[in-house]
Parts: sequence; C-alpha cells; structure tokens
Amino acid sequence: MEDEVVLVEEDQGPEEGARQAPRAVTGIDLHKTLEAFQSRQRTQESEARPTAAAAEEEAAYRNVQGLLLTEHKDLLLRSLMDPEGTRAELRMIVSDALAQTDLTASARTRVRDRILHQIVGMGPELEPFMLDPEISDIYVVDYETVFVKRGGEKVRTDVCFRSYEDAFYQASRIAEVIGREVKTEAPILDTRLPNGARLNIIVRPAATKGPVITVRKPPAFVKPIDVDRLVELGAISPLIKSLYRVLAGSRVNVVFAGSVDVGKTTNIRAYAQFFPPEDRIQVIEDTEELRLQSPQHPHIFSTEVAAHASMHDLTRAALRQGVDRIMYGEVRSADEIADLRMTWRSGQQGGASSLHSRTAKAVLSRLCEGIGIGESKEDVFAEVTRNLDFVFFLESFPSTRQRFMTGVYEVRSPEAIAEDGGEPLHPLILWRQTGWEDAPDGSRRMVGAHEVVGRLSRETADTVHRYRSPILVREGVTVPEELRPEGWRPW
Repeated sequence: MEDEVVLVEEDQGPEEGARQAPRAVTGIDLHKTLEAFQSRQRTQESEARPTAAAAEEEAAYRNVQGLLLTEHKDLLLRSLMDPEGTRAELRMIVSDALAQTDLTASARTRVRDRILHQIVGMGPELEPFMLDPEISDIYVVDYETVFVKRGGEKVRTDVCFRSYEDAFYQASRIAEVIGREVKTEAPILDTRLPNGARLNIIVRPAATKGPVITVRKPPAFVKPIDVDRLVELGAISPLIKSLYRVLAGSRVNVVFAGSVDVGKTTNIRAYAQFFPPEDRIQVIEDTEELRLQSPQHPHIFSTEVAAHASMHDLTRAALRQGVDRIMYGEVRSADEIADLRMTWRSGQQGGASSLHSRTAKAVLSRLCEGIGIGESKEDVFAEVTRNLDFVFFLESFPSTRQRFMTGVYEVRSPEAIAEDGGEPLHPLILWRQTGWEDAPDGSRRMVGAHEVVGRLSRETADTVHRYRSPILVREGVTVPEELRPEGWRPW
C-alpha cells in the first residue's frame, strides 16, 4: 500500500483568516520526486560543462586561425602549393600558440588537428581532389553538391560542406591567403592560385544557394593524356597522330576549335609533344594549362599575376624575344583574336592556338572578329585564310560521355579558291559513326571511324615538306601518303 502524504494548504475563505481542513493527496512519493529532480539537475550541469568547454575550444580555434592569417600568410600561401611540405611547420606554430591557452591537453590536440585539417591547402573537402592526379577539375555547385572531372568525365562525389557558411569560409580563406577578397559586395572572384590552378568563386547574392566554386588544376597536378592514349580512346586516329607529327615539325599555323570541354587543351598539348626540341616556344595564356616539356619555352600569363599585363602587351613582348613559335592557350575576345592575327602578319609561323567555336565553318568567322580601323571584313578574311593552314575541330557527346576529333580541315587561300573553286575549309578527315556497342559499365557507346575524305593541295603539301625540321628530314618523315595530292611526290 502506497504511503499517504498529507499536504497542508492554506486557502482564504469567505471570511478573512478562516482555515480549511487539511486535504490529503495520495500517489506521490516525495523521495522519488526529489531523486528525479536531482538527477535532471546533474544532467543539465554535465551538459553545460561540455558546452562551455566547446566554447573555449571554438574561441582558441578562431584566435589561432586569425594569428595564421595575419602573421603567417606566406606560410599559408606556400601550403596551397605544397600542403605536405608545410604541414610540420604549421603544426609547430599552432601547437606553440595553443600552449598559451588554458585548454586541456586533449582539447589542444583536438583544436590543433582541426586547424591543420582546415587550413592546409584547399581544406578537408577539396584538398584530396587536388592531390588526385586523375582529377583535372573540381566543381562545387553549392555547399551540398560537389562534382569532379575524372578522366574527362564529370562525376558527382559524396563530399559536401556542413553549411553555406562553412563553404563560404573555405572560399574566403583561400581568397584572403592570395591577397584577394570575395564578399557580398564583390561576389565574384576569378584568379589564379600560386600552384597555377584557375579559381573562380561566386557567392551570395550572385549565387542563390552557392557558393559556386570551380577549380581547374594545372598540368603538374593532372596525369597527362598523351597522344597514344588519345589514339587508344579513339579520339583521334593513327593517321591524325602522324599528321600531328609532321605539321608540328613544320612551319604551319594551326587552330584547335570546338565548344566547351571537348578536349582542345588536351589535343593542343599532344600536338606540342612533336615540336622540335631546339625550337624556342613562347606560351601565352591566362591559366597555366599548356605545360610543355621543351627546355626552351618561356611561359607568360596575361592575368593580374603578370603585373597587370594584357595579352596584347605580352604578344608585343614575345614578338621582340626572337622566339621560333608563339602558342596561345586560348583566344576568347575580339582583342585577343586581333593579337593572334598580329603574330601572323609579323611573319610568325608554326604557332598553335585554341578557339571556342560551335561549328567548324564558324571558325574562320570568329577569327575575323576585332576588325581594326580602316580594315574591311573581306580583307581580314583573306588575311586569315592566307595565314592559317589547318583547323582541327573537336566535339563531345554528353549522352555517351565521348569526345572525338570530328574534322581535320585544310584552310585554302582566296587565290586557291579562285583557281579551282571549292570552299575555304577543305575537309581532309572526318569522323563518322558506324554503330553502337555495349560498354563494360552497361552503358551504350558510339562506334565510329575517321575517314579520309580529301587530299592536301599541292601548295600546302609543298609548304609542309619544305619547312620540315632537321629531325623530320633525317628520319624521312613527310606528308602522310593517304593525304598527298594526286601525283605528288616528295622531292
């Protein structure tokens, strides 16, 4: 039988001072109630203690980060280029700073590890992708969605940031380390990191969810795709590889064209493998992508890191350097296209560049942009067709995640067209689909082949043969037989 507890309550009756009889309240064990109350109090106190400790740890974390950003920015800058090489030095600085706090030993270890994890390189979410040589590009669509390009294919990862603020912090930290800033008032940042990677950041309000972060890694961080791998993948044919070799070893001007993400940079880099080692090559681009293996290739940039020099300034400087070839990583604007034509007018031969174009026919029209005062479109078009020798056009097919060189074209001058007719772009090799096949992953892939559909003009064949490098002459390499004009023989 439960104990009966009597609680005496005083109520004021109708008459002041009147007392009511005591009321009995049954079913309550005061001893158990008191124990439950004390238990809840102990729980609340125990929960409050870690909260206070966590606040101390968070304060120490922010203070040490501030110390690194104000007094050791050079070290953080080096960590973007060499994360592992700077980790030990950062560990020592962080440990010394935390030793001045009242944190426990275990708390200091937690804060130290958290800082090193966050501050070294691109941060814990993105740094592993920077270290993976199979990955060429990193795309943060928003703080919950991260894609990478692995082996030319965009794939979604299981990496995400904890919140918008966390992703924004990482983006702003990287910007601050290189002396730039991204914020609400200036929500777009386009720059180059010390390791050569191209970095583009868009934050709110320009990015509704965001932040949007794109990193294009430099060649040193990416496993290169050489020309033999392109042949193996079917992106180019053995004949195109042979054509690369003889054209790169000659003194002809070529353009690699196509839309975004079709392999222009990959192919122009493969083409450059065949440049004669004795040639001095000037590479001009705003992001270091065309890292050549030749010991004689000065590399200059048209971004803020080059003392605010424009591509026009760098082109003029390159023409005074006495280089054998000038390469442009990519020409985009009308002014840059005009600079490319300026190198042709100066007599520069043997150069290569890439260009955005939706179709092969649009390439020549794009190269006529940036017409100067006193020039007509007809005159510029004639200038382009007289100086440009070949166009390599590339396409990608998102449905099958394949990329092919779909056309190789000889560019014909107005004089040649007037003599025997035809079009300015004379097709030599075209890729044609022949069917479908099942891929190992269960998807369907296109099957096709590169077909020879035309032959070089005698004028172009003579030019390629006449201006071959000494190495090609010694090895007897000249115009591939499949592309020789009828009746033409090497002399």
